[in-house]
Amino acid sequence: MPKKLSSIISILVLLLLVFQLCFGKQAPSAPFDPLDRVVHASWDGSNYKVVSFPETLTAIQIDRYGRDLHPKTSIKSDLPSDLTRELPVDVYKKLPDGFLYIDYGSRHLVTQDGIQPMDETMGERLSLTPDNKTLIYANPEKDILYVKADGNVTQYPMDGLVDLECVSNDLAWLCLLDQPNHKNTSLFFDLKEGKVIDQREGLHEITMWGDYVVLRPSLYEGIPDDKLTCFHIKTHEWKELPVTDILQQTSIRFSGNGKYASALGEDTVTVYNTKDFSVRATAPLPKNCGMDENVYYQTVSNDGKTVLLMYLNHQDGSYDFTLLPVTAK
Repeated sequence: MPKKLSSIISILVLLLLVFQLCFGKQAPSAPFDPLDRVVHASWDGSNYKVVSFPETLTAIQIDRYGRDLHPKTSIKSDLPSDLTRELPVDVYKKLPDGFLYIDYGSRHLVTQDGIQPMDETMGERLSLTPDNKTLIYANPEKDILYVKADGNVTQYPMDGLVDLECVSNDLAWLCLLDQPNHKNTSLFFDLKEGKVIDQREGLHEITMWGDYVVLRPSLYEGIPDDKLTCFHIKTHEWKELPVTDILQQTSIRFSGNGKYASALGEDTVTVYNTKDFSVRATAPLPKNCGMDENVYYQTVSNDGKTVLLMYLNHQDGSYDFTLLPVTAK
């Protein structure tokens, strides 16, 4: 082999190795170990963030995972002991938009703006819009919706307000309970106009899929044969999703780019292509997973190949995080 050709081949091989090290696919690394209370787990557009606190409001930890769920950075910071000052700079800049944590023990709120005490009109349910400008909450008696924006607070009578969440800067999802009839209703409430724009009967929890709010039926108290439906936050149109297994309906989550969904069964996790909801991949769940679907935090990576899963370890009662590779069908 000519010497010049040999040198060219050596250079090409070296470049290939460098490319593999920098850009090649790697097996998922071990996930970070969060603190006692995982209070937030969601995409912020480019990273999956897990925010956790200890049992007392003395510290905060923010773990960041990349688009394909590779662990990127983890920061932990002590919180001010008087619970009145601003958060450390390295913390509040990394909190997700619209982040809100309620510490019921000390009755304080933690947001990007810092730590503030709750007032007597605030009950257990509070939510903040993604732009951090509007706070909504129910009173302790669960019969008034408060909307606080631009220093003004507006009240709306709302009997049986048991749950709420801001799904955009202008729209909130509310859950009302008709106590005498034990009937739940999901409402979509326009925060600017101060009115209900649509509703759907049933007990639901919600998850976001792009501009859709997906209503996940309750496993224990939902309507029999309830469908998995979603509501578009801009067009206000409804859409039914072809996922019929009740366990998967209650646990479905979506990738940051919206192309994939992950849903839990009794002993497996299934990944769907959301274009047509065909099954892309499956994987067995860890053997010591808890069976209560409500304890899971999970999502699927942007390439549909990895699921980030938090589950209750029945062996020692702790919460475990794992990165679970899934096999394409």
